[in-house]
Amino acid sequence: MARLSHANLVPIFELGEWAGRRFLAMELVDGSTLTDWLHRHPSVDEVVGAFLEAARGLQAAHLAEVVHRDFKPANVLVGRDGRVRV
Repeated sequence: MARLSHANLVPIFELGEWAGRRFLAMELVDGSTLTDWLHRHPSVDEVVGAFLEAARGLQAAHLAEVVHRDFKPANVLVGRDGRVRV
């Protein structure tokens, strides 16, 4: 996962274990979840654009044989820059 690089994927820096618990360290994205963003009533064009960006991120992961397994709006981030990241 750490070798994946795509504008619509949150970079993963490290996977590990600490005190018997697994963790994932990733880039801090200043923004909100897609769920929260949708509650702000964006236009239909903005919603379609956001879901297309998320789909591009998922496609990049799938091409690298990585499966998200819990894809939902609450697990998608929308940065203050407007970029959608899975």
